[in-house]
Amino acid sequence: MRLAFVGTCLWAGLSAVTAAQDIDLTDPVYEDIAPILNDLPQEDWTAPGGADQHWEGGSVLSFAQTVQADVRSNGAALQFAALTLDDDGADNLFIKVQQQDSSGKFSHVGFYHGNGAGGWPNMTGGAAFVALSAQFTFAKMTVTHNGAGTVTLTFSEIDGGNGVQVYARGGWVNRNGLGMGYGGFAGHSSIDNWGNAGGQVCDNFERPNGGLGGNWVTVNGTTSIVDKTARGTNTGRARFAGACAGQSTTIEADVRVNGTGLQYAAMLLDGDNNNNLFVKVQQQGGGGKFNYIGFYQGNNDTDGWGGMTGGVPFQLLNQPFNSAHMAVIHNGFGDVTIVFSKIDGGPGQQIYSRGGWAPLDGDRIGFGGFAGLTIIDNWGSSFVCDDFNRRNGPLGANWNTTDGSASIVSLAARGDNLSRSWFIGNCGACNDDTPPLVSMTAPAPESCACNVVPINGSVSDPEGYGGDVLEYRRTDQNNWTQAGSNNNERNGLLYNWNTAGLPTGLYFVRVVAENTCGLSSSAVSIVYVDHDSFSGLEMRAPGEGQILAGTACFDGTAWDRCFDEYQVEYQPGGGGQFNPVDPNNPVYNTTVINDPLAQWNTGTVGDGNYRVRLTGLDICGNTGAIQKNVVVDNTAPVSVISAPQECVCLTGQVTVTGTADDANLAAWSLQYTGGDAHGWVTIASGNAPVINDTLGVWNTDGLRPCAYTLRLIVTDKANVNCTGNTHRTDDYVSLNVGDCGSGCTGNETLTAKCKNSRKITATVKKGSPGAVVTFEVDGGQTKQETINNKGKAKASWPGNAPGQHGVSAELACGDVLNKNVTCP
Repeated sequence: MRLAFVGTCLWAGLSAVTAAQDIDLTDPVYEDIAPILNDLPQEDWTAPGGADQHWEGGSVLSFAQTVQADVRSNGAALQFAALTLDDDGADNLFIKVQQQDSSGKFSHVGFYHGNGAGGWPNMTGGAAFVALSAQFTFAKMTVTHNGAGTVTLTFSEIDGGNGVQVYARGGWVNRNGLGMGYGGFAGHSSIDNWGNAGGQVCDNFERPNGGLGGNWVTVNGTTSIVDKTARGTNTGRARFAGACAGQSTTIEADVRVNGTGLQYAAMLLDGDNNNNLFVKVQQQGGGGKFNYIGFYQGNNDTDGWGGMTGGVPFQLLNQPFNSAHMAVIHNGFGDVTIVFSKIDGGPGQQIYSRGGWAPLDGDRIGFGGFAGLTIIDNWGSSFVCDDFNRRNGPLGANWNTTDGSASIVSLAARGDNLSRSWFIGNCGACNDDTPPLVSMTAPAPESCACNVVPINGSVSDPEGYGGDVLEYRRTDQNNWTQAGSNNNERNGLLYNWNTAGLPTGLYFVRVVAENTCGLSSSAVSIVYVDHDSFSGLEMRAPGEGQILAGTACFDGTAWDRCFDEYQVEYQPGGGGQFNPVDPNNPVYNTTVINDPLAQWNTGTVGDGNYRVRLTGLDICGNTGAIQKNVVVDNTAPVSVISAPQECVCLTGQVTVTGTADDANLAAWSLQYTGGDAHGWVTIASGNAPVINDTLGVWNTDGLRPCAYTLRLIVTDKANVNCTGNTHRTDDYVSLNVGDCGSGCTGNETLTAKCKNSRKITATVKKGSPGAVVTFEVDGGQTKQETINNKGKAKASWPGNAPGQHGVSAELACGDVLNKNVTCP
């Protein structure tokens, strides 16, 4: 970058110098030369990192500057045109003319600084903001700083005439900055034919609408070209960075000897495609310190330049040193000065000057080196254009090395083999063209976030780290919310993100890092913030109130986006502790969706009522549960046919008695088969218990005499072994239907008794086994009984009235036996 300066350098008291040869001397000799300008004020120079760096306090000399442009008010809106100068990067003069009263004409002037800050401390000559003596639409605006704190604003050629207005203020503390430019407010006021003293136009903006171009650096707001004039918007301010005749150039850098070999550091300026100034400091003779300077041209041309004044091209330093801040100044009119300050870290200065250089008005600046030894750092032109804080290797895209070789070593530049390296970037702009390095290793994408979420990864930039922020937003929203910030490079834990107050849902979370040049990059992940209970629980089986037997199967869903585990347990119906249904698997760590969950061997517990529970737990500690009541029934139903008995011979209406019972009875069915029946034929059925009572009446009339079998099926409601099948118990009786002989022995006897309970009992003895006896009491209450293998059959009737009762027994052969009995 070339920064404009027009004025007079206050060179004073320059002493004579002694010539020397640019050779590798073994024993350098130093002549006793008086210090040059060693009584000047010491500069306070630092080289902070980052963009728009500057040397505080400017150079050790005071300069006068002039900047001018054609300015025009456009429209009645609030607007101004400003010219800036004495810009050292930290502060500057900001002198403006403003259209304030909607008149469509400039009406006020302002003596400001920075980017429009009103006035400056200890201002003399009047107020910072005053009305013009006469308003106008356009004029040539010239601002001059005399180098001693007085600032003069002159308007000429007012509205195309000969009018002149002059305003002045004093008390400005010189910045000795070489930067100059312009500013604007709302994009209305036009600025044209911008330049320096003597009417030299440095930029006429005769270009298409758009950006200002490579000769300008915008430092505030927005600047552009509109209708072949310059404009500033949003308090826009731009600094000139191009070449202009009569322009002063300063090249500065920190330089340090490295070892005892022959070496130098050179500053290159006023370069065009054919020639350039080449001003160097050299370590010669093995002493390990800089001991010579050279005012050369080209690439280390030892003959200096034709017409040189002020001394010889190559001379001994007044005093050798190891390190210093080196500034080379060309005033635009042929005078070249070297200023060494901060010599070996102290306050000492050495200043050397030569004249007679024929200005090339070149815009090439850079540095040179010889043996790859001398360290060059914080190189720039009033501003640190490159601090070289990058990895070892090439200089980078902002440099073009045309001779020898140059590289970055240990965060500084070095030149080798008579190198010349030219700066092709924008000074005042950043040299780091790569964004910072950002990575996020946790949380993993699609992971779950509970209360405090560790954000792990790394953030860095070897060329200057600015800082980073942690941000988040819901995936269904657009605005990011900041959750943390940090200015340090880090590796490992970057942040702890507290999500406690956030609604449950999907969120983007990102770390956005920025380097010192304003370049940014980010790493992002998507997480599910979970503050809700376990969301996906369903127990499809067993159902509420279901009766279970054998192995009970649990089926359903246990799923959550942040799933950790689920449990299936049981508890006695009366209360108590929940226990795992499967002791070998107290917890399950795999999600289940509409599939088996667990199995329970109900044989390990007694029959009865139970409560079963499905519980889910997510990684955030949120739970959910489903409970159901079930019944365990591992007892088979009771199925008993009491009568008729096995092997009897039956006819007519046969009463079948017995028991069909269960605690959870489903149904029973009394059936027969035999004769002409090829399957089971239902005699009677039901779903209510029958205990030692009539199951049904079997009508055997019409059945072919044959062998038959009776069957009683009893089922319960239990789901056995997850099959859907139930418990079932069958009882069978085999018998005959039809005439099986007389059914009498001829020896049958009938006895009858009535005890104090008035229960009448009738007994047939010596009968034919299997034959059916029909008992009757008082001619009305009948019962059929089968004679057993002992020849007996018995029937009883409780609850009879006191007195005499008649009892009869009709045998299978038709014989009838009678007996009277008296109940007390």
